[in-house]
Amino acid sequence: MRKPEVAPNSTDAIILGCGISGLTAARELAERGASVLVLEDYQTPGGNHISKQIGPYSFDIGAIFFWSTSPMLELFPEATKNWLPIELPIGRITPSRAVHRYPIDVRAELLSLPRSRQLQIAADVVYQRLFHRQRESVRDFALQHMGRRVFEDSGLELYIERFYGRPADDIVYSFAERRMRWITKKTSLSIILADRIRAFRSRFGPPEPPLQCFARPKDGFPSMYQPAVKELEKSGVEFVFDAGLSALKTVSGGFEVSGCKGRYRGARLLSTIPLAVAGRLAELTDIEPPQSCSMITLFCRFRGERRFGYTVLYNFNRIGAWKRLTMHSDYYGQADGWEYFSVECNLTKGTSSPEKLFDDFRRSTCELGVLDGELELVGSTETDFAYPVLDAASVARRDTLMAALGAMGIEGFGRQGAFDYIASSNLAIELAREALNKSSR
Repeated sequence: MRKPEVAPNSTDAIILGCGISGLTAARELAERGASVLVLEDYQTPGGNHISKQIGPYSFDIGAIFFWSTSPMLELFPEATKNWLPIELPIGRITPSRAVHRYPIDVRAELLSLPRSRQLQIAADVVYQRLFHRQRESVRDFALQHMGRRVFEDSGLELYIERFYGRPADDIVYSFAERRMRWITKKTSLSIILADRIRAFRSRFGPPEPPLQCFARPKDGFPSMYQPAVKELEKSGVEFVFDAGLSALKTVSGGFEVSGCKGRYRGARLLSTIPLAVAGRLAELTDIEPPQSCSMITLFCRFRGERRFGYTVLYNFNRIGAWKRLTMHSDYYGQADGWEYFSVECNLTKGTSSPEKLFDDFRRSTCELGVLDGELELVGSTETDFAYPVLDAASVARRDTLMAALGAMGIEGFGRQGAFDYIASSNLAIELAREALNKSSR
């Protein structure tokens, strides 16, 4: 990869960050004839799509999957040709310690209840829909769409608190509109009717192709994202990895970004890096940045009796600090007779060591009855800026900091650049395209 000179001529656009949003922006701008430079502090592309190879085990930081509807298949065909087709059953541990489908198993958890209980739940849903008009928090959203009883009994309320370390009343409504779309899909009469109409039409025409899930190649995310970089380099896009970004400022004709490998000038500056980092680089130190939570991922191996059949398992129970585990060996295969998986633990209050979190995980899975056998910790990693904490205070700080960066002409977008919860790569690509189209008007 070519390295720009220390005092380069100005390029049309500098992009900070080489995750999904940054790569999409580079592709879109290059197709419009712009000269593009991408600066990334990580040593490899992919942003927070990070994998770890430990001996024969291949782990991810997070549960990261792709679907046959992904725009990446069109944008970066070389990057996606080695995707691994997989099955992806997803479950959760409920407050009653049962293991059911995620996000809710209507048959097992609702239709199996006594008729009197079903009527109470139905009455609660109707009441909340008619009379709950407040739209300020995640709790408001859940009450409007699923009612108080289901929200509490399903364990979703507990999970939200574990996710952020604060109650659902504190997290803003807009987060629910992004993260909890499945509720509207399950409960919206118009969506349910549209699904029924599609099912009816399919009887008289060719069936729609089934949705296929994919995992990244077994040898890690670099082997997936490096081909995307090579495709973009053929279009003239330049990349600097391990850039060591240290400052950015406005100059005549645009912007100057400094790092350990040089200084770079561009007419436009697009940021997909954490908002707090962009503010620090721009020396906006008088503005308090919004709060993000860090995450420790535990890399584990297991041999024994596994009492759940799901590849991804969420913890909707009060027991345990962990929020989700992903069984990588379900699709990459066991190694020397061991299953292996990653466990995510958000750090929302103080700090905790991987060893303490692993001990907590071991105790909780034993108490919940989901794992019985040999369980070992083989590694761990901590991720800063894992998730934006979207409470009212952080949203206000986000808006203030983004307005200050915007006044400088810096265009921020993506999960990190806009401090926004983006649940999938599909949505990240869609929002990156929207941001670029909006800025070009």
